Amino acid sequence: ALQSAPRGPVHIALPRDLIDELLPEHQLGTSATGPAVPRTLTAHGAGIADEVITRLERSRAPMLLLGNGCRMDGIHGEIITFCENAGLPFATTPNGRGIVPETHPLSLGVLGLFGDGRAEEYLFETPCDLLLAVGVSFDGLVTRSFSPRWNGLKTDLVHVDPDPTAFGRFAATTVGITVGSRAFAESLNSGRTPHRRRNISLPQKVSATMPHSPA
Repeated sequence: ALQSAPRGPVHIALPRDLIDELLPEHQLGTSATGPAVPRTLTAHGAGIADEVITRLERSRAPMLLLGNGCRMDGIHGEIITFCENAGLPFATTPNGRGIVPETHPLSLGVLGLFGDGRAEEYLFETPCDLLLAVGVSFDGLVTRSFSPRWNGLKTDLVHVDPDPTAFGRFAATTVGITVGSRAFAESLNSGRTPHRRRNISLPQKVSATMPHSPA
């Protein structure tokens, strides 16, 4: 984790239900084998675009999630262009906040802690059937301290990260794409424009009302 992008301080978080759990003296080793291993793509350009756009066209309620791994790549313009062309709602993680504007009509705000609940409502209650996660670590901030709610997540997950060891750490990955966020965004915009057949209403932001002060 110290050597993979984005480089920076490392925070180790444990789920609440494991903090006080007693572990056996000798732990068996685990490995990513069997059906949990995601299909991995390493191709650039048209290969990535075709995979993602085909899945988008089959999806009823997709969502794009942008994490801190996108911050240094400056992909704001490319991502907004693709989302507008595809009619694709988007959100950020708490650490990805500010990568795209939360005032955009397709924005669902922040997923996880510090969010207003719209992204979680869309993900779990609509429910979202295709989650495109770019530069996301699925840490305690995103998952609200590894909430059990995530155990019931039914969506297909396309996880984009240059580090393949990021796939399947917490959320089961359907397809892993080992490229950076800029290469991913450029690949999407180099492909065909997705057919927009969806008519899903997005959760609306609730404005807080301030109490009137006495005159």
